[in-house]
Formats: sequence, C-alpha cells, structure tokens
Amino acid sequence: MASIRSLKKEIDWLWSMAITECFYILETDNKADKNKIGDIISEVIVNHQEFRDRVNHPDGKDNPKIVKAYYKQVRKQLYESAGIIMTRLSEEATEK
Repeated sequence: MASIRSLKKEIDWLWSMAITECFYILETDNKADKNKIGDIISEVIVNHQEFRDRVNHPDGKDNPKIVKAYYKQVRKQLYESAGIIMTRLSEEATEK
C-alpha cells in the first residue's frame, strides 16, 4: 500500500488537473456552456475536499487490514469519480 501522504498528493494532482482542463476549455472553446463548466468546477472542488476528508479519517483504525481495504476503496472511488467528471467535461467540450 502506498503511503497516505502519496495518496493525498495523488488526490490533489488529479483534481487540479481536472480544474486546469476546465479552465482550458473555458479559454479555448467559445461554444462551451460556461454555466455547465462552472458546475463541473464546483463539483471538482467538492470532490477534492470529500476525498481529502476521507483519507484523513479512515475507518477501523485499530485493524490494519480494514485500513488497507479502506484506502484501496478510496483510491478506486477516486479514479471512478475523476473518470465521470472528465467524461462530462469531454462531452461538454465536444458539443457544438
């Protein structure tokens, strides 16, 4: 299992890349709906805080197996959530 510190860095990096992509689309795509992109940015910010909170407060602190499974689940959900957001962003960018 990777360290908690590296998981936090991974969360920060992933969501910052999503926000960067949102701003890139806002700057380069004149046909993109700014309100929908703004909603996606808001969702990214909420997700970032939620995942950081989840990493800081794991379940079952007394049992290492439970903690390891918990962090594995958090990482899996992180990438699923980011994939959904990026798919929505991609669809918004390609709508003309």
